Amino acid sequence: EGYKAGALAFGLGSARGEYVAIFDADFRPHPSFLRQAAGALEAVVLVQALNAGIIPPTINYETPDPACDLDYVPNTARPSSLRMVMSNGFGMGGHNATIILGRAE
Repeated sequence: EGYKAGALAFGLGSARGEYVAIFDADFRPHPSFLRQAAGALEAVVLVQALNAGIIPPTINYETPDPACDLDYVPNTARPSSLRMVMSNGFGMGGHNATIILGRAE
């Protein structure tokens, strides 16, 4: 997971502390492994987060990794006035996709 955090930190630069909290919607720890539907479900969760004004938690986050120094949201949702959300899908074999969703103003 350190490579993901490093890539995000590099891409966000100095703005990462101001604008970003990380919701890692990795569905592996959940009972039903969704595979192909995980990206669609994550998009639904992020739209709901925009509407509710919360950042969903990263579940089972117990021991911080020093290589992952981003603002994670461990185990409990955090209130926030989100304006935009981003979902990155890192697939097997180098297939990657990103979607950015924003609140209508």
